[in-house]
Amino acid sequence: MKTVFNSKKFRNDIIKKRMIDLFISMDEAGKQIGISKATVSRVESGKLPDIETFIKICIWLETDPRTYWNDPDIQPRVFVNLPIELR
Repeated sequence: MKTVFNSKKFRNDIIKKRMIDLFISMDEAGKQIGISKATVSRVESGKLPDIETFIKICIWLETDPRTYWNDPDIQPRVFVNLPIELR
């Protein structure tokens, strides 16, 4: 099976949390995540973030990063530095 990143779900989860759950601006979301407003905008428009930004957003979303991959057994080495509850 080819491993594929589900960028649509990732983007939709960010928009849902920001606009529906928290009702905050891109600027405020960026501050909470630790990224710029411009980066929030790029990711919400469908651009893929770098791995550091991806991890920061997953922590903010309180979501296991594997949620966004089609292979539930994926274990990228970068995930070993995540807090235990997100592994």
